[in-house]
Amino acid sequence: MADLTLEELLAATATYYRALKVKAMADDALVDAAIPFRRVAAQRPDLPATQEDVLATVEICREDQDIVEGWVEDVGTFYDKLCAEMAVVHMKADGRVVQ
Repeated sequence: MADLTLEELLAATATYYRALKVKAMADDALVDAAIPFRRVAAQRPDLPATQEDVLATVEICREDQDIVEGWVEDVGTFYDKLCAEMAVVHMKADGRVVQ
């Protein structure tokens, strides 16, 4: 899979959130899924990384599956991958060494 930009990651996140929201509005999995993403938001308040901000970034419902097809096995896997990718972006931006 090609490297994604931060904007593409945020769009994929918003798309997946919308799919979950449509599928199960009151599902606890949606809340659980936000925990690692909120941790990133707390570390980088300059990024549009809250659940509400991410939801506002796109107005689509997982129609375009090119970004997430074959990558999302479950909510936890998606957010683990997302947070790992964002951490790499942040470390590179901050000039830290990525191991």
